[in-house]
Amino acid sequence: MLTVFRNHLKPVLLIVTIIICFAFGWFYVRYDTTTPGAPGSFGSIYGRGIGMHHVREADKHLQTAIELSLPGLEFLARGSTRSEYLPYFAHLQVLRTQAERLGIAASSQQIEDYIRNLPAFQTDGVWDADKFRRYAGTDHDDGLVITQRDQFGNFTGVTPPLKLSRRGMSVEEFKNVIADFILLESLIELKGSGIVASTLDTTRNHAISNQRVKLEVLDFPIADQRDNIGEPGEEELQALYRDQSDRFMTQEKMVVEYVMISPEKTIPEPAEDTAKEGEESQAETESGDAPEPEPVVTPEEANRIAGMADRIINAVGAGATLSEAAQDAGIETITTEPFAMNELPEEFVDRSPVQRALAQISPTLPVSTAVRDQDSWFILRLVETVAPEPIPFEDVRDELAEEWLDEQVRTAALDTARQAAETLAAALGEDADSIAAAAAEADLGEPRTITLNRQTSHMESGGRELIRATELSPPGTLADPVMTAESVMLPFVISREVDANPDKDSIIENMKRFGRNRLQFEAFVDWFDQKFIEARFTQQVGQG
Repeated sequence: MLTVFRNHLKPVLLIVTIIICFAFGWFYVRYDTTTPGAPGSFGSIYGRGIGMHHVREADKHLQTAIELSLPGLEFLARGSTRSEYLPYFAHLQVLRTQAERLGIAASSQQIEDYIRNLPAFQTDGVWDADKFRRYAGTDHDDGLVITQRDQFGNFTGVTPPLKLSRRGMSVEEFKNVIADFILLESLIELKGSGIVASTLDTTRNHAISNQRVKLEVLDFPIADQRDNIGEPGEEELQALYRDQSDRFMTQEKMVVEYVMISPEKTIPEPAEDTAKEGEESQAETESGDAPEPEPVVTPEEANRIAGMADRIINAVGAGATLSEAAQDAGIETITTEPFAMNELPEEFVDRSPVQRALAQISPTLPVSTAVRDQDSWFILRLVETVAPEPIPFEDVRDELAEEWLDEQVRTAALDTARQAAETLAAALGEDADSIAAAAAEADLGEPRTITLNRQTSHMESGGRELIRATELSPPGTLADPVMTAESVMLPFVISREVDANPDKDSIIENMKRFGRNRLQFEAFVDWFDQKFIEARFTQQVGQG
């Protein structure tokens, strides 16, 4: 038997190998998250499944774009939230697919030029190599081979520079982020080519923006209506509470498990020749006459805790829980009580990097990166979220009563202004140039005279609202009443004229350029949205 087996060893091993390959292939296909609807799939686009690695890619891409304030980010991030990156990922896929179909690509030179022109790497509009090196964490740019800046606090040079690998992003992935935004600019320019802004409309808009309007205004103070309004009934308040039930809810809360890795802070011993001065300083400190000396953190200690943070993060990435990884490192984990983002636990107050990390963890990505705040490192894990709950009626009763009263007095003041407008309209002739006489006769008070334009309207209470309300009203007419915080204003247009401006032609040309860019972008958005529909993006219920 053994002889037969030895004689046929190679064929047997070949057959076993084939069986194993088929078994692994079947297992991979069965649980391949790139297959739409497969276990672990978050959805699909262009008929291909979206897996966890796609979600993480979108997260890294989005956070990098936010850090650098890349133009066009608001468009690509439409529909995305801190806990849902899939719409952003889907927009990127459509962008890349359509650019490839149209033969558009970003060259290495374009990427380098784009990076050099980013405000994040400039000082007074000029390329600043030092800023770039602080971002890259290197001593030279090597032809703009990017790593990553220290996103957890100000760069001090004490701890090792933060590399892209901290976020799990390679150099090429970083350059791909830049390339995507170059593709976006190219597609906007392509789809908007040939579109121009109307000279007639631009000239008209310039005239509207630069005209001076002289007004007479009657004021009807809102507070004067208070004595005419009674108190709200219980049924009215209950009705308001029911109608605004979505508003009277507690905020979503979270429970977070975290580790805080702090260095051993030491104060160096004073030298012998300064011992006496040190003793005097110590006496002053104890008496409260001098501040406590700042603790000193050595580079070795800072590097030690940075390395410990790395080891915990790597252990979590390998499958350990945060508490297991922390326990192996000899560090205790702490679990918070449920809290909302506007009511942070004391240990997170005044720690901006930690608060940013709190805003980014989600059920999809529950563990943060290692976050440095001053001399300590934090690693956070979202344990659970607590859904909002209704706020009891009695807790908001006074607030509802105040809102009801405010609404009633405002409505009464507006009605008074409208009635005054009807009275004045009946008394004014066709060629009226003032409402003063008619207002006095109707006992409506004396109007005040003001002159406004768009540039100075903010200096007058309700000025912007008056400009908008009278924009289409010819001289000699009443405009609609204008509501402000203190009163309702009834404006009458005395005259309007356009301010003379020696730079009128250049201003109009700039307005045309701005209008063209807006029209080009609108054309691109219409085209892109249609392509997005054709991409058949779907999202699994409960995923994101």
